[in-house]
Amino acid sequence: MSNDKKIELLREVAAETGGRYHGDYSGRGMFGETCASINCDDANEVIAAAGAAGIRGARTDSMGRGSVVYWPSIKTTVEVK
Repeated sequence: MSNDKKIELLREVAAETGGRYHGDYSGRGMFGETCASINCDDANEVIAAAGAAGIRGARTDSMGRGSVVYWPSIKTTVEVK
């Protein structure tokens, strides 16, 4: 499955689970590289929905009141303005 297709599916997962898709997350140990992520209230729900769509390899970080679920293998690029 292409990165573009995975990103499209993650946008759908975010909409279904009440999360917000972001394409510019840089998680622990990523050294400035960016990847696909979803900010959410229930990380387990997002991981399950993404898994059902065939997307695996999620990691999570706590963001105080919510979580971010991210996929380091789904690299994105951030445009420099």
